[in-house]
Amino acid sequence: MAQETESGRWRERVDTICARGILLIVLFILAWGPLAFGGMSSSSFLVIQALTVAALALWMARFWVQRPFRLLWPPMCWAVLAFLLYAVARCRLVEVEYTGRQQLVHVLVYGALFFVALNNLNRKNSASYASMTLVAVGFVLALFAVFQFATHYPMIWGVPKYGQYLRRGSGTFMNPNHLAGFLCLTMPLALAYTVMSRYSATTKVLLAYSTVTMLAGIVVSVSRGGIMAAVMALIVFCVVLMLHRDFWKSALIIMCILTVLAIGAASQFESVQKRFDKALVNDKVGDERQLYWAAGWQLFQRDIPWGVGPGHFDVEFPSVRPWQVQSRPQFAHNDYLNTLCEWGVTGMGLIAAACALLFWGILQAWQSLRKPSNEIGSRFSDRTAFIVGAAVGLLAAMLHCIVEFNMQIAALAVTAVTLMALLAAQVRFATERFWRNPGRLGKILLTAVAAAAIGYLSVQGLRKGTETYWLFRANTERTSAENAIAFATKAHEAEPMNAETDYALGAYLWRLSQQDGLFDRELVQRAMPWLAKAMQLNRFDAYAPARYGMCLDRLGRTQAATRYFAVAARNDPQNNEIDLQVGRHCIELGDFALAKEWLDKAVKVAMTPVAFKEWIMLHDFMINPLNASLVKRQTDWWQSESVPNDKTTTDQSWNLSTNGATAVVSALLYADGQSALGNVHLGVINSLANGLHSNQPVAFECFRLAPRAISWPIYEEYRINNTTVNSPALGTVKVEVYHWYKFVVAVTNTSGASGNLAAGCALYDYGTNRPTPADRDITGRGRNIITFSTASSHAAEDIATNTAVWGIWRSDPQQEAPQGLQPPP
Repeated sequence: MAQETESGRWRERVDTICARGILLIVLFILAWGPLAFGGMSSSSFLVIQALTVAALALWMARFWVQRPFRLLWPPMCWAVLAFLLYAVARCRLVEVEYTGRQQLVHVLVYGALFFVALNNLNRKNSASYASMTLVAVGFVLALFAVFQFATHYPMIWGVPKYGQYLRRGSGTFMNPNHLAGFLCLTMPLALAYTVMSRYSATTKVLLAYSTVTMLAGIVVSVSRGGIMAAVMALIVFCVVLMLHRDFWKSALIIMCILTVLAIGAASQFESVQKRFDKALVNDKVGDERQLYWAAGWQLFQRDIPWGVGPGHFDVEFPSVRPWQVQSRPQFAHNDYLNTLCEWGVTGMGLIAAACALLFWGILQAWQSLRKPSNEIGSRFSDRTAFIVGAAVGLLAAMLHCIVEFNMQIAALAVTAVTLMALLAAQVRFATERFWRNPGRLGKILLTAVAAAAIGYLSVQGLRKGTETYWLFRANTERTSAENAIAFATKAHEAEPMNAETDYALGAYLWRLSQQDGLFDRELVQRAMPWLAKAMQLNRFDAYAPARYGMCLDRLGRTQAATRYFAVAARNDPQNNEIDLQVGRHCIELGDFALAKEWLDKAVKVAMTPVAFKEWIMLHDFMINPLNASLVKRQTDWWQSESVPNDKTTTDQSWNLSTNGATAVVSALLYADGQSALGNVHLGVINSLANGLHSNQPVAFECFRLAPRAISWPIYEEYRINNTTVNSPALGTVKVEVYHWYKFVVAVTNTSGASGNLAAGCALYDYGTNRPTPADRDITGRGRNIITFSTASSHAAEDIATNTAVWGIWRSDPQQEAPQGLQPPP
């Protein structure tokens, strides 16, 4: 008897340790995901995966030490289990095995976390611990986002933010929309605990501050979908309070406060107004998402019952790419359409069933918590606060998912899954009928399933971790190209089914073969097997066959290359870069008429600087066949091309020696947000041979841009009396990333033979619409973004006494040799 008592105490101690360990693990996951860039990187998700495995192992131990062991199994669990089984089968029947396997790992992690939280975080304060953890993290991220918005702080944990998001708050997420999604989940929790919980007045004041801060975080994220989802969620929250006899006054107060805050935010935050204005252009939806949705719908039509495969929207998107979209969207920017596209009606139906059963359980729990009108007792309840806050937060996330891909972000997915599990567990307060005693046979079966999940996730985690480590070494290698290749090869050995690693290796070897303008046949030959493996692993890719064809062209096997370019054009028919490479291949074949068709299409689809340059070269060649600059050259089409030497126009000169004589020169610039040091000079010069050098008797007048990310200082530079003069910065213009600009410089003789000269410059914003040759007029078609004066005048300037001056252009960005493997475009 004493032994049995001691054994029981030992079991109870072990069970308590396991339960507390699981609680701490889940809370750490809830905090880690948002703080680690949203859990989007491989390394940050591996932490979530490893912790989930640890929690699953502790739960498996509880199967045998907990007395009595009972399993909480509300109706929602059947739908979740059905989806997990469907995922195991569907992820193995995909075109790209690696993509399907990674999706299966994510689904198993989320499924395991759901069942672990459901059956282990069901003590009195478990839901409150999880809620306060999320509120604390949300408050910190919102505070950081407000700081980012106010100061345009460009870093997150030492990593530069994307250029297009510098003026928006994103917290520790790379994308501000995902911060808004996370705050939509957590802000209703803080508000519900402020109004409905039994916490002290001091704690409620802190929760109220947290609520307001998170609302501000949503606003400064400038996420239109996030703001609208938050507004809808708050309306629902107030309606719920008004239906409760004890909280209708609180609801009215909250609605008044929120109305005032909304009016203030709408009137004070100009960036928010602009974002909403951009949503409608000419009374039509002016958002690229609608193009993603159209492409996703086409993919869904390919396999309505089962979908094209988990993770395969990104894989098969190139085949249905609209010509207006030259980027890689990765997801449909609508979680419902993304699910239909990848999992089909079957998968979407199972998820919808799980959500319906969840809200049915929430309704049951809510009814059990409402006090009869004649019952005496406190109207405040932590459980009520959690149910209302978590349910409204999930509703906000569901609304936001209409225009975002929140459930593809690990941090948001684990947060939503945990809240769902905790909400589903609330049904235990309404009825005892969902507790199951699995018996010894059931525990053996549960142990086998848990052990299989632990084994599979551990093996996949070790495999992915090894690959991630070696890819990191390859990407950060700066001393030796051979070392980078060796590290990437080890990554391939750890995970031989990843086509992107093989492609990156082949592309890197190709770039090395072109380094310093030379041609290394051996490196080209080494690149080809890797590109061939990439083609074999992913038959939908266009870049691998295009690059393979480029290798064949360089080796002189031009006819053999044709079929690979044909495959690339078929796989991605609306891709500007593929069109450009097919056009270049046609030049290698000597079919200039066909090359013109492909380059015309490349310029029409997306006029990148490289495509525009090729188009002009071919046009000039067809006018003057003696121009031989088109043949026997291949440049790397994913590295920015520049003109490191001075280029002087030869097609036009001006007589600048008479009073009123004017010369105007212009150049098209593209703002890509890079921060490499460099300068762009534009002006006029009296020599065709010298360039902007301090040689006698050269004279020039020019203006110089010094692009630094989105800040471009402007200087004047001129040569007078054989002395070069550089002015201080005239001012700094702020540019928009991915916009085109026309840099225009004008000079005018104001005194005739004495050579007095007036000069100035302008920078016209063309927006994201790519200019065409017809747009190369002097005035430009956008607004001049230089708001300070650049006008200057100089007496007796040498350049103004010349009867022949030419336009001069110089671009001297800091160039780096290809170092480390870069991800494919």
